[in-house]
Amino acid sequence: MKILTNNLWLKLFSLGVAVALAAYVYLYIDYQITEPIRLPLVVKGLNAELLITSPLPQRVQVKLRGPYRSVQQISRARLSASLDCSTFKEPGHVAARVQLPNFGDVVVADQDYDFIEIDLEPKADKELPIIVERRGEIAADLQISDEKLSTHMVEIVGPRRLVDRVKRAVVQPDVSGLEQEKRVRVPVRVLDESDQAVQETSLTLQPEVVEYSIKVLPQGAVRVLKVIPDLVGQPDHEFLLGEPLPRPLYVTVDSRLVTGDQRYIRTEAINLEGARASFTKQVQLQYPFVVPAGSDLPQTCDVYIEIVPLEQREEAAARVVIRLVGNDPAYEYVLTPSEIIVRAEEMLEAGDETRGALRATVDVAGLAPGEYRLVPQVALPLQLDSVTIIPASIKVTIIHVGN
Repeated sequence: MKILTNNLWLKLFSLGVAVALAAYVYLYIDYQITEPIRLPLVVKGLNAELLITSPLPQRVQVKLRGPYRSVQQISRARLSASLDCSTFKEPGHVAARVQLPNFGDVVVADQDYDFIEIDLEPKADKELPIIVERRGEIAADLQISDEKLSTHMVEIVGPRRLVDRVKRAVVQPDVSGLEQEKRVRVPVRVLDESDQAVQETSLTLQPEVVEYSIKVLPQGAVRVLKVIPDLVGQPDHEFLLGEPLPRPLYVTVDSRLVTGDQRYIRTEAINLEGARASFTKQVQLQYPFVVPAGSDLPQTCDVYIEIVPLEQREEAAARVVIRLVGNDPAYEYVLTPSEIIVRAEEMLEAGDETRGALRATVDVAGLAPGEYRLVPQVALPLQLDSVTIIPASIKVTIIHVGN
């Protein structure tokens, strides 16, 4: 205790001097430092009709020089650098200025970017229905009773040259050997007119992933019938039919109502003649049996009809009706679409004789009732060396006559 109190006033005086000296250093002696910081880069002023397609750095590095405390405050603040695109109105390769925030009494000694070269392209977007293309087959003693997606449409945004290439959006869940209900998240894939994936980082899909669920039931007490829209007529000559989407897609019925191998419900006819835009139509369901009085089976369904514009010149293309080869008179065949577009530059010079010589066929010999995606075979006149077929494949649904 004596050690602590010996020269107590002197010790307290020394402590006071030390505190005062520390306060003086902190308050009045703010020494200069140089320190690098990294700021997130934010694009500002970009024209809504343009899109940056070249890679951008996520951050820019800036070397600051100034009072210690000021530099530390800036380092802790949530500041960002901006890429000024406000002066750009047209597509092209340009240099955009990197703008830094106001640092007050701190100066910028150096920065890794004054300008960043970027590529600007026209922006486009489109909305497409998401088509389910199952991979594999469920167990033979089961039948699909329900199949759902968390959303049925996808929005695609990106450079116009890429968005225009996209013709279909699909999910491809694997149901091989499925024996029970399944719920899984699957990515949305976008395909071009040749059914090839359009894989570009500058395309944005919303959503990128959807939830897919499928329910199965044993064959027996109930029968699950799939709704197949009855489409008549053709869209306007500048448009092509996409894939119709009925809701509900499946209807579960008492198997005692169904005879034979009936698997489908048709709808009343939907007239496509001259259509120039996608639309939804409510139609009556036409069951392949007499619906019992008081039944709670749905009487109508909503069918989304996708009408796809043809972007290229119609003069270089010809519409060709698809004909069946090997079809069985005991079956009805529903083709979606029922015609294809054959495009070739030589068509610009071709006459009616050349166009009339085009033939498109689908071989269905030996195929049992069900759904198939088949590739049309096109017989070409000698004048046409290389052609593009749109779409590259069609859906064929085979139904028992009288279903």
